[in-house]
Amino acid sequence: MTTDKPKPVPAIRNAAIILRYLAHSGEAEGVTAIARATGLSVSSTFTILRTLSGEELVSFDPETKTYRIGMGMIGLVSPLLAADPFDIVRPTVAEIADELGVMIAIWQVAEDEHFILRYSVVSRLPLFVSMREGARVPAYVGAVGRCYAATTGITEIAARKKFAGIRWQNPPTFDDYWRDVLTCRETGFAFDYGNLFTGANFAAALACDLGGRPRIGLSSISLSGQFTQDRMADIARRLKRLAGRIEANVFGTTTPSDRRVS
Repeated sequence: MTTDKPKPVPAIRNAAIILRYLAHSGEAEGVTAIARATGLSVSSTFTILRTLSGEELVSFDPETKTYRIGMGMIGLVSPLLAADPFDIVRPTVAEIADELGVMIAIWQVAEDEHFILRYSVVSRLPLFVSMREGARVPAYVGAVGRCYAATTGITEIAARKKFAGIRWQNPPTFDDYWRDVLTCRETGFAFDYGNLFTGANFAAALACDLGGRPRIGLSSISLSGQFTQDRMADIARRLKRLAGRIEANVFGTTTPSDRRVS
């Protein structure tokens, strides 16, 4: 049995690139402009646009010779508008968990400044840390809590007050915690090495909606000593990229959040 992934079909991939571009552009544009913006050849762009137009996924204005997103896209996406975003992202999270060989927990950001564990996805590991679905933790605790503090822009004085009310099994100092928050504002991810739960390490990132409000937390959970710090950094960067994909494809953000600088 082979685990190799099938090779992508260039025409389909290029069609997706064009559709994403037109969706985020919001403007009617000609073939040359679309080709230039997407990095595709003019001939390929023209052929793909004609095909998409025939399926009503893009619309063509014969007077201006321009294309824009068509009404056929509404029929494709409308069933997803009422869907639970946590269900939508689950297959992608499972794929990445398997690639990385980690367990990934998916957190819902509640209105009362808590995280709720919606579910966790486990890779093919013989031993892993488990958490109960529906578990609630304060929004500022752990690795995902550091991301929350970084994303919301809380001040040091306010963060100190929040920190004083957090219960940890192995509490960090506030200075160390705040240093992690400031680092997360630069990198877009954070870590917790045995603070929240003794013997458990976390790497985390957050996905925000179009208004910049934190919506979905992503954290890997591993045993202390299971991965090196370099490996944890690799996992964190993948979680950050996954958060960016969720922001773009679920919440419709057109550019990465300011905190995602790399």
